[in-house]
Amino acid sequence: MATERADAVLRWSQDLGNLTVRDDDSFDDRALLAPDGARSVAAAHGLPLDAIDALATQIRVRLRRPPYYTVVRGVGFGSGALLFGVLAGRIGRPAHPYPNPYYTVTRILRPRESARAQGWGVLTEWLHTDSANWPTPNDITMMLCVEPDQSGEGVSLLLPLDDAVEEVGDRLGIGAVDRLGDEVLPWAVDEGLGGGELRAVPLTQDGIRWQPFRVAHAVERYGSDLPHGDTMEFLRMVDTVMLTSTRLHRFRLERDDLLIVNNRRVLHAREAVGDPGRSGRRIRHCKVNLTGPLREDGGPAEARAADGD
Repeated sequence: MATERADAVLRWSQDLGNLTVRDDDSFDDRALLAPDGARSVAAAHGLPLDAIDALATQIRVRLRRPPYYTVVRGVGFGSGALLFGVLAGRIGRPAHPYPNPYYTVTRILRPRESARAQGWGVLTEWLHTDSANWPTPNDITMMLCVEPDQSGEGVSLLLPLDDAVEEVGDRLGIGAVDRLGDEVLPWAVDEGLGGGELRAVPLTQDGIRWQPFRVAHAVERYGSDLPHGDTMEFLRMVDTVMLTSTRLHRFRLERDDLLIVNNRRVLHAREAVGDPGRSGRRIRHCKVNLTGPLREDGGPAEARAADGD
């Protein structure tokens, strides 16, 4: 049975200080990485931290229960990174392992700049979890729609992990699910983090690491060994099964819609954009780590508090 999406939208009406007019991109977002950095940035720019913290609490609650993602509507973020970055820093701690200052804490994603790979096409059009090429993937991913595609393309796709496992079991058999939890695969580590490979199974009790391109990359670049001769064929088959699932949740993000996913329990992607060079779609992106468990049954008391739209 597919996970209900009725509780996915969080409509926020509390005043956050008339921030709809703030488009401040001038601050150094690496300040968010300092201990209590978000508090310092908020104080420096006069942002209402109590109201931001109230929203952050509601978001954490939703990420710890099905469907393990939320779409926040009603907050005027503007086009700048200020409120978005401070909210990220109050939800958790921005995940930023790169020593190179070229890599920013928040960044803008555009269709024309999407990564592609021969034989795979546009990587973000396949369901995946973020940071599969990091030694330890981030806990949550935040995606703010600064501007939607003018033709309505690039619809966001979401598949909760429980639904993905059911889909694979129904269509490929329980043996396929077992295989995802048993086979230790090589994952190419980002060159910005030193390169090389790490070994891990895709599916564990704590969640999933999923982007088969990273496994193929490890084989091509480092000559990594695979558990079986049909491993890549199997991973592509699972990829296709999930991407064609009737359990997929679809959201066309509008301006100021903020999509936040539990990166261990939700796979995400976007539908194709026909003319990436012309598309006005802009998504502000940030990866975050939480300080407590991501499962509702193991979360702190604060994360189990009641919430409402």
